[in-house]
Parts: sequence; C-alpha cells; structure tokens
Amino acid sequence: MMKSFANQPRRLRIFHLVEGNYHLEHGRGSTAVQHFEALVQLSANEPSALAQLGAAYVKSGRYQDAVQCLIKVLTFFLKTNNVHQRNLVVEGLATSYFQLSDTANMNNVLTAAGRSPEEIDDFVTRLKH
Repeated sequence: MMKSFANQPRRLRIFHLVEGNYHLEHGRGSTAVQHFEALVQLSANEPSALAQLGAAYVKSGRYQDAVQCLIKVLTFFLKTNNVHQRNLVVEGLATSYFQLSDTANMNNVLTAAGRSPEEIDDFVTRLKH
C-alpha cells in the first residue's frame, strides 16, 4: 500500500497517522511507534506528529524516548486551545516521569498544566493501579 503513496507525501502522512492510531488503540505500541516515527520524518515541524509519537512511546514503555519527544512540544501545547492534544502531551510526559521514578518533574509538568494537588494525587493513584 505504501508504494502507491510514494509520490504523494500528504497521503503518506495520512496513511501513517491512521495506521499509527489504529495500532495504538489496539495495543500494538511498537507498530504504532514505527508509523509515528515515519510520520515525524515526513512532518518534522508538526507538533501533533511529535505528540502522537510520544504517546506511542508511552504505550510501548519507552519512557525515556517519550520524555525526549514530548518535552519538545510541551510549551507549544500548554499555550494551545486544543485540549485533547494538550492532555495527551501533559499526561504522557507525567506518566513517563512517574515510570522513571522522577516525581519532581512529574509534579512540575502537572502543576504547569494547571492541575491541582488533588488532581495530581488522583493521577498518581490511577497510575499505581
């Protein structure tokens, strides 16, 4: 299928986005990562592509990769009205920090995103279960 998109970069980006989301939703994180890495290659300056890749890294347990990816777009999404993307980045980054036992940075990210201490406690409780 990808061969037919080789000379159509827009369709190729859409293909990787759709396939990446499909695999992410069906628990196939490593396959989702492959598609989102390809998407980032095609759309290097697109924050939402990096956000999707970061989410796939989190689902795959690649927390250090997730931090490196999501930190690049955190400031952009903290300023945006796109609540879904902002939450994707904030929660992915906070989850990665938690899994890396870096609760100070986890708290910093959640606080910067406007989360209350009670919301942070709830977030940690969800991660522990």
